[in-house]
Amino acid sequence: MSTKAFTARLIVESPEARDALWRTHRLYNECLRFVLRHMHKMKRGEADPRYGEIFGAIRNSQHATAVMEAVTDLRWKPKKDPKPWHTPAAALIAEGKLLFDRWKELPGLPGRFHRKLWEGAYQAMDSHKELMALWVSAHQEWQKARAEWEAENPEYMKVRPALEAFEREHGQAAKRRQRWHKWLAFMRADPRLAAWRGGKALANPISDQGQQRLRRARRNKRNKVESEEFFNANPELKELDKLHGYYQREYVRPWAKKRNPDGFRHRPTFTEPSPEKHPFWYQFKKGETYKALDLQAGTISLQLLAPEGAKRAALWTTFAFRPDPRLRLIQKANPPLKEKFTYAFADPAFPGQPARPAEIRGAKLIFRRAQPDGAIYLSFTCDVPDLDSRLSILQKSCDKYGAKWACKKAMSDLGGQQPVTCAVDLGLRHLGAATVRRDGKIVRARLLREEDQPGKGPALPAIAGHKRALAKGRRKRGKPIAGEESFIELQRHTDKMGEDRFKKGARRIVAFARENGADLIILEKLGGDRRGALIPDAERERGINRALVLWNRGNLAKWVKQLAADAGMRVVEVHPYMTSQLCSRCGAMGARFSAKEGLPAFEPVGKLFACPDCGYLANADHNASVNLHKRFFGELPEVQRPNRDKRVFRVTPDDQPTVEVDMADVEKRILARGRADDLCRGKRTPF
Repeated sequence: MSTKAFTARLIVESPEARDALWRTHRLYNECLRFVLRHMHKMKRGEADPRYGEIFGAIRNSQHATAVMEAVTDLRWKPKKDPKPWHTPAAALIAEGKLLFDRWKELPGLPGRFHRKLWEGAYQAMDSHKELMALWVSAHQEWQKARAEWEAENPEYMKVRPALEAFEREHGQAAKRRQRWHKWLAFMRADPRLAAWRGGKALANPISDQGQQRLRRARRNKRNKVESEEFFNANPELKELDKLHGYYQREYVRPWAKKRNPDGFRHRPTFTEPSPEKHPFWYQFKKGETYKALDLQAGTISLQLLAPEGAKRAALWTTFAFRPDPRLRLIQKANPPLKEKFTYAFADPAFPGQPARPAEIRGAKLIFRRAQPDGAIYLSFTCDVPDLDSRLSILQKSCDKYGAKWACKKAMSDLGGQQPVTCAVDLGLRHLGAATVRRDGKIVRARLLREEDQPGKGPALPAIAGHKRALAKGRRKRGKPIAGEESFIELQRHTDKMGEDRFKKGARRIVAFARENGADLIILEKLGGDRRGALIPDAERERGINRALVLWNRGNLAKWVKQLAADAGMRVVEVHPYMTSQLCSRCGAMGARFSAKEGLPAFEPVGKLFACPDCGYLANADHNASVNLHKRFFGELPEVQRPNRDKRVFRVTPDDQPTVEVDMADVEKRILARGRADDLCRGKRTPF
């Protein structure tokens, strides 16, 4: 079951109707803040320990509604079906003790509004509880990783007290520690540091060539040049400085100690609702607080709170709205397609598929900019059953247990047969190269480009222009003031453009996989600190830049997983190590290259791939996509690189002895075949 959200802008013509909408929103947030404070007291058992016992019986928002009805009304009586918490609740009422009297503290509000408050308050507390659980889990993993790192580096931990004593005396130098003259003087003077791994207890002076370079350096670059030459002359101290910087950055984090003493990120804070600063949006429920929804005519009737002194606490008001184009794809089904599903949804992402059952569960009232004069929207929540799948695997299981487990489980579900897989190698100059494998053969291959699909979303240069304007404007404002934000609208607009690009790219991938009957989508598993960042200028970069590889990896994978589950598919991530340098036909080591001035230029981000053994020539991303299939099914040879400074690899094919391959020899053999030069001159690749 997937939940979709479709927006519609309300057409509010009269000031009275706008006031009623804002009044409902404002009172909901103000009353919710009051209820949350008392529910926190109830959870802690401050007024009476029995309240803590009663709160412990709440398992979901429906239980919360029943419990809050009991502890806020002296007229409450247990129902025929007794619950364990009924006894302490009845005892408190017999003693005249209430958490608060809702008829006095929340006067003039209908009972349905009270139930909305109970549900919203518990959902807010439950959401914060989940965030705290995630934080605790991440904190424990971080502490475990720190303990393992300390155990693996005992030599550093032995000299660390001296480094800490220096920093306590002279203060932190943050990211520019290696350029700080006091730090270099300290490392020269303390013999324990030079001998931290058992070497000579003496720091070497800067060489004559280094001194000459230092004298020629500009004044503002002198500290940097001095640190470079000093560490070149003292490799042991350079390694110590590197380890110290890593430990400070990852596990000490002195700049974060104000919020958390051990340096980990601060605990999730619970922010109380506010109509303008931190709004919680009021949810209209079908049949109770909204009715007469007509998607084709664009009308709806909402139950809003009446002003003080009115005869009725709530009034029904009819509004017209302009729906999102996707909302018009939901039509009334007569008869219903499935039990409890009265609508039909024709998903444009899967053309040719019959309409799917759907049901609109609620409508959320949203004020843009959270101001009374802001644009008013309704966000309709729609439940749509997922498309059928041949596999019983859950997406969270794929994420938890990995690709090997997913492969075994999928083959078990299919009676020993291999699942149909769609592998996508994310590209730098295009969305990605996608291939579909069925029964061990590649049956479909395509280069997915944004320009090949309608509504491709914002272009990277447009997003880059906004980001440059944002940076320029913030530079002009000078040093930022704590707690103050600038250019909020432009920042929000830029983020939305990036999110729109991610969503449309993910939809393109999932649609291609669905068209070809794939059971699983295979993506490359890449790490890095910026895996969720959008770097618009990546296409203009040169060289091997990690940002090029990760510019859209994190967010794109997130949206692919969500859309794939809706389409009845699952997403697995495999390690892409060497998938770009192994031949997808024979398994031998090959090389990537680009055409520059009519000649092949070997580089890690080259557009083309060539194999010196079998002569295979192909688009490099296509070759990597085919290898992702083989990595998933365990068909790629094992490759190791013993020395990171040398371009020599050890390749171990199945049931064959290990061979050493020098990439310089591979490139020479490719050039000797003569076909690579022809390919650079315009010969089409097999892809």
